Amino acid sequence: MKEFILFKNSADFSGTPKSVHFRALAGESRFHFQEVREAGAVYEIEIHAAPESSLEVVVFQNIPEGSRVWIRIRVAVEAEAKLNLIMIQNGGENSQVEIDSTMLGKGARIELRGLQNAKKNQKFSIRAEVLHGIPNTSSDLQIWCAARDDSRSVFSGSVRIGKGAHHTEAFQKNRNLMLSRRAIVDSFPKLFIENDNVKCSHGSSTSTLEPDQLYYLQSRGISADSAEGMMIQGFLREAVSGISDQACREEIQSKLGILDEEWA
Repeated sequence: MKEFILFKNSADFSGTPKSVHFRALAGESRFHFQEVREAGAVYEIEIHAAPESSLEVVVFQNIPEGSRVWIRIRVAVEAEAKLNLIMIQNGGENSQVEIDSTMLGKGARIELRGLQNAKKNQKFSIRAEVLHGIPNTSSDLQIWCAARDDSRSVFSGSVRIGKGAHHTEAFQKNRNLMLSRRAIVDSFPKLFIENDNVKCSHGSSTSTLEPDQLYYLQSRGISADSAEGMMIQGFLREAVSGISDQACREEIQSKLGILDEEWA
């Protein structure tokens, strides 16, 4: 199956690409939040974790309805450093995200979490690639997608492990929740391994709301609409639960319509 690409070059956009840089110095622990709100733009985001640093970056795409954006993220993680990157696609009509990650030293670790909250006629695409070219590095790539209405979402993930990158641990998972028969979800998880001494896995699952779980909630006196809402919000909440900053997490949950309330 041919992969779905929204934008092939920057000629589809006017103006100079917007550059954003996030860094953690050696031994430093940093948190950054970037809300992408400007439509019709190309965002170039550079992320660099220096040796023995800990860096968390949250990128929340929330452009106006009917607009488009292209986000290109380049990641470099040095020895004994850890990066936690959370990428959320929520607003606009067309949103394409590209993430390229490279390990630069032993002990480097990347955790990448993504959420595609697709609705109406939105088209979301996310391509994420992690390159393990040296020994003793690890990565964990997990993407959630909730697809409603006439939306279309695409995930293309690849993990590449070079010949000398022994003792690599790399995991990849894509979870899709179909909330409409008209929605389309494509998933392309891939592994390219040139070394036997590694631990790797990848997978993709697509499901609807489980009738048994809906029935269980309704049997406890919860209305059908409330039960459905609880399950959808639980799915979205899990996708953003890895955000360590409570204020940031609560703000994003509010913008995604995730409410902490008593269901009846």
